[in-house]
Amino acid sequence: MLAMWVHGCTDTVVRCRAGYVPDDGMNGAQRCVPADATVAADANADAAPPADVAPDAGFTDAGTADAPPPPMDACVATDPPGNGVDENCDGVDGVRADTVFVSSVDGSDTASGLDPASPVRTVSRALDIAAAGTRRTILVAVGTYTALPVALGDGGSDGMLTAHRLVDGITVAGRYPGGTGGWVAHASDAAARSVLGGTTVAAFARDLRTGVTLLDVDLESTSPGSFPGSSCYGLIVTGGGVVTVRGGAVRACAGSNAPTAVPPTPPTALGGSRGDDGSAGGRGGAGCGMAGLGGSGGVLNGNTGSPGTLVGTGALPLGGTAGIATGTPTGGAGGTGDRGLDGTTVALGTASAQGYVVASGGAGGTGGTGGGGG
Repeated sequence: MLAMWVHGCTDTVVRCRAGYVPDDGMNGAQRCVPADATVAADANADAAPPADVAPDAGFTDAGTADAPPPPMDACVATDPPGNGVDENCDGVDGVRADTVFVSSVDGSDTASGLDPASPVRTVSRALDIAAAGTRRTILVAVGTYTALPVALGDGGSDGMLTAHRLVDGITVAGRYPGGTGGWVAHASDAAARSVLGGTTVAAFARDLRTGVTLLDVDLESTSPGSFPGSSCYGLIVTGGGVVTVRGGAVRACAGSNAPTAVPPTPPTALGGSRGDDGSAGGRGGAGCGMAGLGGSGGVLNGNTGSPGTLVGTGALPLGGTAGIATGTPTGGAGGTGDRGLDGTTVALGTASAQGYVVASGGAGGTGGTGGGGG
């Protein structure tokens, strides 16, 4: 029979060798008895642990202990993840066929993530694999895992957020060394953590119906974003499911300050609008030119009158000078004056001893008045 007390814990872990089975004593304390023996009453079943039991080296700051693996003949079908014990003897903590493996050291997001030798690199990728399939356990090696951008809603009208979108019904367990044989017991260094980080929000679950279990993983938001007055969240959950957090921390970063109030700048006075163009000036009125002066009188004598009947004709007078304009444009030159009247009929000449003297024609009439200027 092998009985083990874990130092610092209230529960006793009992493992029985082949041929023995655990059984409760009278006071509820477990012990190993032969499989075919009748269990007798044990009044001393609550005895203190033996003095030679050393403290468990696997004790962690979370108050849990990694028990040694069970003997091969004690393997069981069920193996809950996160307790650091390979109870079903498949080489990992939990059920290997139900697990996605994540390692920031030797993982790749192009790997399957379904085998300890082929882990993915990010927890975001592991969550996508879990959401698309039936695996509901994610084992995370020690390291810091930054979330990949994820749609807040349907990926259409909603924006993108750098956060881990948790899947309903999953268990995420961390602090495994990873690598070959490193997926059972937790890392011995309590400072070695598995940190899931995001911007503004580290992780969220929408419309949770069943529940989510987080074991030995830390959720940590790292930045409030670039918008003034933004808040930070470690974990956001909506719905009626149960959230279990054990052995880890949930930390939100400080929100950003509200914008500093700046008094508005008074508007700059603007000049008056440009005046409308002046309308075109009216055309100047017609100039009232001064009346052209009348043509001067004929200066030429009339032709020699015919005896008794000749009529002399006065010369054509020139037109009056241009009138002086009082408007614009300047008046044009006055028109030509009317033709002067014919000279009057002259008397016949006189005859004398010296000969016949021709009578002179009369002076031509004065020319008509010149036309007015334009």
